Amino acid sequence: MKERLKVVSLDITYKCNFRCRHCYNSSGEHNLCNKELSDEEMVVLVKGIAEYNPDSVCICGGETLLRKELVYEIGNILKKCDCSYNIVTNGYLMTDEIAKNLKKSGYSLVQVSIDGLKENYEWLRGVEGGFEKAVEAVKCVKRAGLMAAVSCVPLSRNVDDVGIIIEMCDELGVEAFRMQPLMQLGRAEGINKEFVIQDGYVQIIDTIQKYRSILRDKKSQLQLEWGDPIEHLITIGNGNTALGSLHLSAYGEILVSPYIPLSIGSIKKHTFNEYLEANLLDNYNTGLIRKIVSLVQDEQSLDVHEIDSNLPAIFTGQNFELDYLDARYQEQSAVLYEKYFK
Repeated sequence: MKERLKVVSLDITYKCNFRCRHCYNSSGEHNLCNKELSDEEMVVLVKGIAEYNPDSVCICGGETLLRKELVYEIGNILKKCDCSYNIVTNGYLMTDEIAKNLKKSGYSLVQVSIDGLKENYEWLRGVEGGFEKAVEAVKCVKRAGLMAAVSCVPLSRNVDDVGIIIEMCDELGVEAFRMQPLMQLGRAEGINKEFVIQDGYVQIIDTIQKYRSILRDKKSQLQLEWGDPIEHLITIGNGNTALGSLHLSAYGEILVSPYIPLSIGSIKKHTFNEYLEANLLDNYNTGLIRKIVSLVQDEQSLDVHEIDSNLPAIFTGQNFELDYLDARYQEQSAVLYEKYFK
């Protein structure tokens, strides 16, 4: 197992100082019975993760800097193993002091979200002055000697902003500019008129290709990345029986995917190490999991509740909850399969 676990994504909170219109996990508005892991529980979890020395760990949210002291402690733990670890933030709370502390704690990269120029950014994220704060956050990160990435969600209203943002990132010394299709979940379902259609994606991809050539010619360090957020779901749906990555929720759930309402374990019941030593990465896959995952064909079909109203919606507190370490794991999975798909 210590050679098998490659990537870990850890949500440390769903609290947030923003209410972004496109947030797939509706951060800042969770009203679930679950309690987020305490600082002490998070520390135990991260120590367990560190034992498996994954290639990379991403600290996500919610707004991660709302728990900045925990973020520093996580970094100091991961510093002891040979992995790279980064943090995702909206940047509003970033200061030079925080950036220096992140550097001191061993983080290699900070990703800041900049989804368009000022008008479009503030429409999407709803915070006046947020655009300037995000740009300043990138400057803080660079002044601290950290690598910076900028993420941008494509919308119909910001398609024309992409080239200008890429140029800005190059001027700021950013190492990576990242785009991926909008996750049509959570609050994002309320802005369906803003979803990019095919012509918009063609324009964005053409812009990225154009700037790749420009940046290559000027020997810029900036890399332009286009991600496929549902690749792991396609792989699972096709019957892959092994995992190389894990997503852990702020509630301590081990999720098959951050986009699917199905957990296969809980850190509040058993330790991270107990799950992995029981070969979770190899044997988690059941007919129920493959069936639910197979419902997702693209970003437009991510909401399995919309496809089948009998299925729960993600982050509503109604997840299918299985426990891989329960002796009845396969049996309970089969029962749920029979109930919902037969």
